[in-house]
Amino acid sequence: MGLDIQSKEVIDKVSDELKVQPALQIPRQLGDKIQLVYNVNPIRTPTIFKSMTINAPDTSAIIFTTPSTQDFFLTYAEITTAVAETSSISAFINGEEIFITRNISNNTISSYQGLPIRIDRGTEIKIVSAGGQTHISVIHGYITDPQ
Repeated sequence: MGLDIQSKEVIDKVSDELKVQPALQIPRQLGDKIQLVYNVNPIRTPTIFKSMTINAPDTSAIIFTTPSTQDFFLTYAEITTAVAETSSISAFINGEEIFITRNISNNTISSYQGLPIRIDRGTEIKIVSAGGQTHISVIHGYITDPQ
């Protein structure tokens, strides 16, 4: 027994997204093994790319401030050091400051690349350089509209 599609919204969505003519190409009856699915949580491409170079010892700076009315998801963070130093990228997650990535030696790269991390709204993503003089920091992420 198949599924009979009666919903105009479903037919319109299939037609619009697949670019097909409903009267000719969309079957009204689907077999037992065919299912229409929609991706409600699509993979998002980063749209925010920030980088910063710090050339002074014992310095902190703000690389990005998240919007106060939208969610920001961090997808990548990296610190590259040129001399011996301790450096970090941190932000607030659920009200608590968290080190996203930290570097404690020289001429190395420390990075985070994993599942997107939702950073608190209105939060400063900070870079802290202690002891050394030069490092480059990079972050990538995306912003979503509130639902």
